[in-house]
Amino acid sequence: MDITLSGCGNELTISITDSGVPFDPLQTDDPDFSVPGEKRRVGGLGIYMMKRIADTLEYRYENRCNRLIMKKKL
Repeated sequence: MDITLSGCGNELTISITDSGVPFDPLQTDDPDFSVPGEKRRVGGLGIYMMKRIADTLEYRYENRCNRLIMKKKL
């Protein structure tokens, strides 16, 4: 896994790359908060938080690698 942080002007870019099986986390359903936490399925809160925090999120599968690019204006 590679994680790259870069900044340009007032924008921070975080890129996470891995060589796992193709998986687009942006296509997953958001957690169902109407269900109590102990009855909810495990997983999904991290990408949910990133969807809410980041200004843009982009997923690519290229060269046999998953790449998630997150951008946030500072």
